[in-house]
Amino acid sequence: MKSVLRTTAYVLTLLLIAVSACGCLLSSSTDAGGTRPPHGQMINSGELSQSILRRPLSIIPKTLMRGECRVKYPYVCDSGMDLLNISLHSTLMEFASDCGEVAGTVDFVCEFNNYGLLSFTLNFMSADGSDTESRTANFNCDTGEPVCLSDCFGAGVDYAPRLGEIVSASMEENGYTAIGMGPRFDDSAQFLFTYGGIFLVYREYEAFSFDAGAPRIKVRLSSVSDILTQDALLNRIK
Repeated sequence: MKSVLRTTAYVLTLLLIAVSACGCLLSSSTDAGGTRPPHGQMINSGELSQSILRRPLSIIPKTLMRGECRVKYPYVCDSGMDLLNISLHSTLMEFASDCGEVAGTVDFVCEFNNYGLLSFTLNFMSADGSDTESRTANFNCDTGEPVCLSDCFGAGVDYAPRLGEIVSASMEENGYTAIGMGPRFDDSAQFLFTYGGIFLVYREYEAFSFDAGAPRIKVRLSSVSDILTQDALLNRIK
């Protein structure tokens, strides 16, 4: 009798695992924006010293309520991503908290998913549509940790002067005018990974006059490759 019970329990466990895996496989065919995660060029494992991931991850949206706010957050189905999932969940919950005790929705858009790097835009909208907020969030999939602008260039690199030159050139080309303190290049700066570089992301009226809108200024890898250190995350997208 005990043998039959053990066998039955074992079979049920296998069925539960299979059902969970199928759920992730079916759900991961689309990201939050309704499209498949981008598939980039695969990189030979010998080309990068630390990265263990070079393929897009399978990401599905999950939802929970935080007070009166409905929070949609990304969940990675791939095995071994527990630390990354904790970081993703914590980041979305922190963003929801920063938006205050306001009824509304927090959502995300997956902007970049490859080479062991993830980028998201996080968006909040109040229930009546009168209050909106956005923020970028970037992650190192190997460590599961969020990353900031300095991680792109490596430890000890004074990257601000070079970024200042790139942004100034973009301002001149597009006729933007800096306001207030102008664009920031410290670790509070908002950015997104992209193929061939990063985007510096600014909200309306944050650093530029109204005619600039909410610009994304491209920083091409070729324009900063000479100042990267060996541990720079931008080395992954070469």
